[in-house]
Amino acid sequence: MYDWANSVYSLVITSTIFPAYFEAVTGDAYRALWELLLDFDLTRRVVAVARPADEPLRWMLEDPRAMRVTRQTDNFWVRLLDVPAALEARRYEADGSLVFEIAEDVMCPANAGRWRLSVSGGAASCTPAGGAAPDLTADVQALGSLYLGGMSASLLASAGRLRQHRDGAVGLLSRLLRTDPAPFNAIGF
Repeated sequence: MYDWANSVYSLVITSTIFPAYFEAVTGDAYRALWELLLDFDLTRRVVAVARPADEPLRWMLEDPRAMRVTRQTDNFWVRLLDVPAALEARRYEADGSLVFEIAEDVMCPANAGRWRLSVSGGAASCTPAGGAAPDLTADVQALGSLYLGGMSASLLASAGRLRQHRDGAVGLLSRLLRTDPAPFNAIGF
């Protein structure tokens, strides 16, 4: 004979909500969506996939350690085909200037060389720097990682993808290219 009481009890204990997509336009809407999901009766767990690395939920919780990150993946890669055009096309949150060198780019040889990136008021110019000494050297893959603003230049320097030739150049590059919040793509394609 099937024990309905144990079956229902078991279902209540392991009740989990799996929202398929979770996006909000404003901070108030974001908080309201999470409050709704976390307030369903008899729910012990909410499993939200494809969330950003800088998910604010942790800081909304009474116990921030209650949130567990069980898997992280990236859904968006960038390959800069025209470095100066790409760097001039985006917006910036900090001002500054530096010279960087791309030693080689087999796919797009025009990217190789020394470039002066100058940012003022959120807009940039990126021009050939000729014989100017580089403040740092980067490979084009590192620039692609930094381009959208979510990667740390210091982390890439620690991994050997950026080489600093002038003190503070990696920190400046990081401040120039960082965005807040970090970029995020919830849908892989």
